[in-house]
Amino acid sequence: MQTLNSNNGFYGYVTDYLTEEGQQKYVYPIVVEPGEVLHAQLDLPNSAELDYDLYLFEVDSDTLDMTLVDLSQNRTFLNGTEGTAPESVGIFNREDTVKEYAVFVVSELGSSISQPFTLHLGINTNTDNFEADENVNWAINFTLEPIGSTVIDIRSMDTLVDNDWYKFTIPTTKNYHTVNFTLDEDSKNANYKIELYQLENGQLKKVNISSNGKAEIDSGQYYLRVTSIESTNLTGSTYRLNILPDYQADEYITGFEGGNYATYQFGTYYRIKGNDTLTINGIAGYNGYILPDADVTVTVINEHWNPDDLRYRIASTKTNQNGYFTVDVQTSHSTGYYSYTIPGPISFTHYFDYGYVRVNSGTAVDIEPIYFFAYSIRN
Repeated sequence: MQTLNSNNGFYGYVTDYLTEEGQQKYVYPIVVEPGEVLHAQLDLPNSAELDYDLYLFEVDSDTLDMTLVDLSQNRTFLNGTEGTAPESVGIFNREDTVKEYAVFVVSELGSSISQPFTLHLGINTNTDNFEADENVNWAINFTLEPIGSTVIDIRSMDTLVDNDWYKFTIPTTKNYHTVNFTLDEDSKNANYKIELYQLENGQLKKVNISSNGKAEIDSGQYYLRVTSIESTNLTGSTYRLNILPDYQADEYITGFEGGNYATYQFGTYYRIKGNDTLTINGIAGYNGYILPDADVTVTVINEHWNPDDLRYRIASTKTNQNGYFTVDVQTSHSTGYYSYTIPGPISFTHYFDYGYVRVNSGTAVDIEPIYFFAYSIRN
């Protein structure tokens, strides 16, 4: 075993092969002092024909009797080039005596003389009251906040092989299609990593998280894995995990500025002079909750504008901390496609275009008709 001792505790790894189905290989003795935590992770060959499992036993050093304390038996499911999800086990020595452990790698299905496995081991002083929780069997359940961010800041990475698992449910009544998963800057700089999985029929099916932390998500049961396996230096402090769905708002336009209201044959709607600036004010909310920092896209549409003269005027913005947004859109000259005569002692005919303002947040849409005034003629 290749080993490294540092201020991050003990870290070691071994690369080997299981050359017969049912074969097992182990590391023993692994000595864990009082107050220390032991983590083991098995990186499996990237092959659908192989299924290896990981077992952790406490060993009586006098009799060599063994007691199973943790096991990881994920069914193989290839997640692209990254292969199948790793197997991980762990133990926290809460007693006052030194303990000895053995880690077994076992071939449940298949074997290979060309595709090796890698077993990682880490031992360090424990600072996390939830250890050891190295696999989905020990995942901590949480629920998403009804609006805004869900923050988890009760855990730490304690060895260079640490894995923290969480589970949560996306309801069928959700009003979002993507979710943002982010770690605090110190944790990202330490190369801590977030992975998202769906557990189906015992298989951990990885869900892609983009480079900016977004994941497309459906209703169902999910598991989050926070790991330090790619780190070379632990922060020594609690990490902060932030989960924020991209909620779709259901309240939008609250008013316009830059013109006034007029009544023509289509009804009473806001009117703006062509080639003037239209200000759109609104609020984004959902089920009575306001949505701060929500993405909003505003489109001003006049079907009679020349396509080369920006028939569709688009502006994007975000709501403020109170859920409000304001955005300006420069309109084009009205073509005067429609006319409406206003009777009176002196009558006037107004020429205008009829269009609308559309506001999008996610898949939700709010639309308000609007007039684009061209000119009037005294009759």
